[in-house]
Amino acid sequence: MTRDRTVPGMIAIASISCAAAAVGTAAIDAMLGSPRVLWDSVPLIALTSALYGALLAPLMIPLLAWLTRKLAPEVLLD
Repeated sequence: MTRDRTVPGMIAIASISCAAAAVGTAAIDAMLGSPRVLWDSVPLIALTSALYGALLAPLMIPLLAWLTRKLAPEVLLD
C-alpha cells in the first residue's frame, strides 16, 4: 500500500491538526465551564495556530522521519 507523502500534503495535515487542536481546546474548556474562553478570538487563534503549524511542519516532519528511521527501522519496511 502506498501513501501520499507529498510535502504540501504533510504541511496541510499539520496545519489542520494545529487549528483543530486550538478549536478543540476551546470547546472542551467551554464544556467544562471555563470562563476564559472568548469565542470572538477563537477563529483568530485557530488561524494563527494553522499558520504556525504550516511554518513549523517543513522543519519538524523531516526531523521526526529521520529519528523514526534511526530509532525504529523495522517500522518503515516497505
